[in-house]
Amino acid sequence: MADAVILLVVIAMVWGLYIQAIVMAARRPDFAYRAIGRTKPGTVAMILLTGFIGGLYFLLRIRPSLLAAERAIPAGSLPPADTDDIKQWRRTRDPWS
Repeated sequence: MADAVILLVVIAMVWGLYIQAIVMAARRPDFAYRAIGRTKPGTVAMILLTGFIGGLYFLLRIRPSLLAAERAIPAGSLPPADTDDIKQWRRTRDPWS
């Protein structure tokens, strides 16, 4: 009985880590992926297709690079919240487009 409970807890933790990696990857901005030379759809697909191992790879190798890329963007380089012409902003301000 105790072995079954431990197994269920381990399985729940593995699934939780997998779901957490998918959500984190989907919420990161596109410019951070471009800054590190990856694509968001490709990274999310990698996690989905490789399961738990892909989630671990994302959390341990890709996510720290994404966070560093996000911190490297100057605060004034992001568009204002009320900007309607986002394409114009991307052409003039986004260094990775």
